[in-house]
Amino acid sequence: MFLFSRNKHGCRPVRKEDFDKVPHIYFEANDGNLKSWNKHIGHLPKDLYKKLHQSRDANAPSDLTMEISFHSEETASLRLYLTQNLVPHTSCLATLDFQRRVVYLNLLNANYQNAGTGKELTNAFLKLCQRLDMRSITLETEDIGGYFWAKVGFLPTSQNWNVLRKELSEKLLKQAPSLSPRTQRDVAEILQKESPEALWEIADLKQTGKDPHISIGKALLLDTEWRGHFSFFNDAQKNRLVTYISKPKLKTKIPQSRKKHRPSPPSF
Repeated sequence: MFLFSRNKHGCRPVRKEDFDKVPHIYFEANDGNLKSWNKHIGHLPKDLYKKLHQSRDANAPSDLTMEISFHSEETASLRLYLTQNLVPHTSCLATLDFQRRVVYLNLLNANYQNAGTGKELTNAFLKLCQRLDMRSITLETEDIGGYFWAKVGFLPTSQNWNVLRKELSEKLLKQAPSLSPRTQRDVAEILQKESPEALWEIADLKQTGKDPHISIGKALLLDTEWRGHFSFFNDAQKNRLVTYISKPKLKTKIPQSRKKHRPSPPSF
């Protein structure tokens, strides 16, 4: 029995039967967990899933599924994954700290960048964090994630950046024979910068090195590990995320024969 008639979003308290209507959200709806859901999440399951689903490509072949398990009244584990033909192929694991409003991203599976699913899952994950009123995300990257998360807008801590740029300087020396003197100089100058945002400049480099199919920025950041963070109050990080996640709008191509006779747009 709940001691309140409205949850944090002013809605009626979420009940066990509400989860029966949303097969893509797995949640053990006992009394204790329902109390924590109403206190910290508040959204009706169908509304929460609808908002997440609306942010996805309508033609996406994968289904989005979410699992939330409360460890205590203030913390929960989250598993968010994409499935195709009921088989999970892309997933992430995170810990939600509702007291500090921080998300700790623990794991992203090895296939998360295949066929654009990395973007799709990242978009859904960050949308969910926003819906849950989280302030920031903390993560530890591994392998190709060092490049991917830099492109998405995550930044290393100042201390970690100092360690990382030394590692990148050593990798730059190995790439040097395949780079032009100007490219070597430009990269070296970026690595001299003390601001962690210099990592974004590295990730955005377009020149190629030993492998003509991989940019020098990606080559340097592959196999790097760094502790990063993303703040929903940092406009530069949010803008970088939107730029990377958003798809460019398709321009309507006007047939050559109609270009001179295009009608004026209707007035509203």
